[in-house]
Amino acid sequence: MTVQKILVVMSHNLNQNQINGLNTMGLNPVILSAVNSDLANTCKQIDPNFSKADIQKIADSVVREAISLGATALMIQGEPSLFFSAVENAKDRGLKCFVATSERVSVERENADGTVVKTNVFKHVKFRQL
Repeated sequence: MTVQKILVVMSHNLNQNQINGLNTMGLNPVILSAVNSDLANTCKQIDPNFSKADIQKIADSVVREAISLGATALMIQGEPSLFFSAVENAKDRGLKCFVATSERVSVERENADGTVVKTNVFKHVKFRQL
């Protein structure tokens, strides 16, 4: 199997299960923050006052970065309008697009004083192609 690159745009690091999942799919993750920290930081903090055109420029930059790296796929998570614009653009340019899926398990623990602490644990399940 030929290993191909996938550009990963997300606000946290991939865990080992996610990396293994991508590798099993023949995809080698390239993390945007490792290759273009300015663009990664822009993606993490989308200004709520940005226009549709502003969002499109950022999405275009993400897709151009993926193509310049030789990536054949994109995984982007975060602000919905950026996600939507980037996925549309990427698919139009022939890139496969993926999202990570997870199972959330909530655990509630009652303290002696009656307060409740709720903890959410997210477990990676798979990558879904869009």
